[in-house]
Amino acid sequence: MKDGTYNTSDGATMNLAQDPTTDAGFLEFIKSAQASANGTFSFTSNSGHTLYGRHLNIFDDDSV
Repeated sequence: MKDGTYNTSDGATMNLAQDPTTDAGFLEFIKSAQASANGTFSFTSNSGHTLYGRHLNIFDDDSV
């Protein structure tokens, strides 16, 4: 989904575009990937509607 933000259950912004070759980037990427896998994320659109996560494997080609 576009035009909004993804957040983890603790309110941190999810960012799967982090560079996992750096220490900080790797930790941020893993935190976002884990939230996706656990279904513990939400998406808030620019219009204010919030959708709560489902289990999503970002490494599974079938989910793309």
